[in-house]
Amino acid sequence: MTARLTQALIVAVIAGGVVVAGAAEKQPFAVADLYRLVGVDEPAIAPDGSAIVYKLTHSDLPAMKRTANLWRIAPDGSGARALTTADASDASPAFSADGRTLAFISTRSGEPQVWFMPTDGGEARKVTSWPGGVGSFQLSPDGTKVAFTADVWTTCGGDAECNRKTDEARDGSKLKAHLADRLLFRHWNEWRDGRRTHIMVQDLESNVVRDLTPGDFDSPVFSVGGGTDYAFSPDGKELVFASNRDRDEASSTNADLWAIAVDAPAEALKTPRRLTDNPAWDGGPAFSPDGRLATSSWDGYLRLYSRDFRLLAKKQDQGGSRPFQVSFSPAGRVVAGVGLHLGDTRDDAVDAQQLVQQLRRHHRGVTLSERRG
Repeated sequence: MTARLTQALIVAVIAGGVVVAGAAEKQPFAVADLYRLVGVDEPAIAPDGSAIVYKLTHSDLPAMKRTANLWRIAPDGSGARALTTADASDASPAFSADGRTLAFISTRSGEPQVWFMPTDGGEARKVTSWPGGVGSFQLSPDGTKVAFTADVWTTCGGDAECNRKTDEARDGSKLKAHLADRLLFRHWNEWRDGRRTHIMVQDLESNVVRDLTPGDFDSPVFSVGGGTDYAFSPDGKELVFASNRDRDEASSTNADLWAIAVDAPAEALKTPRRLTDNPAWDGGPAFSPDGRLATSSWDGYLRLYSRDFRLLAKKQDQGGSRPFQVSFSPAGRVVAGVGLHLGDTRDDAVDAQQLVQQLRRHHRGVTLSERRG
C-alpha cells in the first residue's frame, strides 16, 4: 500500500464526521449521545497493502467504561472482522516489516503492555512487562527489537525492579502527598513526582531491556496527539528521538532531534548526537527506505537529511508556521500531511469515500478521527 492510501485515509477520517444512527427526528445532542458514538481511528496498513487494521472504541455510560478492540478490513471496505474481543483496551496497531505479526498495546493484563499476534491467526502474547506499563512503541525494521516509552524514576532509570519497588512503596505509603521543587510537575491529571519518560529498547530474543535515553530529561517530549517522536533507522542500528534539553525547559517550547546507536555503551548513551539546533520544536522523525531522514518543525520548515544526518533540503510551508505529518512513500518520496511535499507523490490511491461508507455500514453510529502517527 502506498503513502497516498495513508493520505486518503486521513482525508477520509477528517471528512467522516459524525453519524448518529436511528434518529427519528432532530433533537439536541446530549452527553448520552456522545457515549453512543463508536470511534474508528488508528489505521495501520499491511506492508503488502492487503489489509487495514484499525481501532474500534465503544463506551458504556452507565458503567463508566470504555473498551477498544482491533478490526481488520480490506482497502475496498469489504470483509470487516474483529481481530480482538477482549474486555479491555487494544490500541495502536502496527504491522511488522514482513507483515507476519501485528503488534499493539493492550490493557488485558492490567497495565498497558505491548502484545504480538500472528496475522495468519493465533493467540496474542504479551511482549513487554514494564512496571506501570508503556505509552507507545516502535518495531525495529529487522524485527529483532521493540522500542517503547515508559515513565521511570530518575533514581532508577532503566532498572525495572527498582522502578517496581519504588512504585509499590509509594502506593503502599499512608502519606499521600506530592512534592515538587520545579515546574512541569503535572500533565493534565497525572503527577510526575520525579518521573521522566524514557525510551526503552527490548531485545525480542533475550528480553533484555535497555534505557536508551538516560538522564533527567523527557525523551521523547510530552505532546498531545501527533506521532511517537522517535524512530528506528532502516537498518535498526540507530534511534532518532525528540527531546527538550534546554537548561530551563519550563520556559521553553523547544525540542531538538537527537540520534543514538542502539548498541551504544552506557556512557555513550549520556551524550547522544544532536541533529537540530533551531530554537523551535523539531519532531516527527521519519526515515526513508534508503536511510534519509525527514523532520517537521514549528518554525514552518520540513527538513530532509542524508544517511549521515547532513541537511539535504529545507522547504517552508507557505500557509504559516505549523508542524507537518511527515512520511515516505515506498519509493522513498517525502510526503507531508498538510499537502507540502518534496518530490513527486504519484502513487496508487483508493476510493476514500467508499471506505468511509463501508466503515459506517459495518459500525452503526461511527465517528471517524485522524491518526497522527
